[in-house]
Amino acid sequence: MTEDLRAFERAAAYIDAHLDREDLEPSAIWKAANVSRSRLYRLFAPEGGVARYVIQQRLQRAHRALSNPSDPRTISAIAYDCGFTNVAHFARAFREAFGVTATQVRTGAEASCPRNVA
Repeated sequence: MTEDLRAFERAAAYIDAHLDREDLEPSAIWKAANVSRSRLYRLFAPEGGVARYVIQQRLQRAHRALSNPSDPRTISAIAYDCGFTNVAHFARAFREAFGVTATQVRTGAEASCPRNVA
């Protein structure tokens, strides 16, 4: 495994562990990964950059939560818990990334959840 791959994995692990923090910034990431700022940006260039990678990871986490019919949180709560500070921004980014709204994903998850029939 190359040193660049190890550095990327360290940075990605730090990002994953801190996605819920709205103040997740590149300076914290490069320090945690023990790389320079410029190297961090080079490592994430194929991903569209550090900021884009963070947003994509947040959106993936939100999608998983919304797809889980047993997750009782509201869409807003999920957005905030995934590190988004603005629900409107989350909604636009989610729709752009997945081609459907968060509500559609949540509704589909609820529809696929078997109901107890009394």
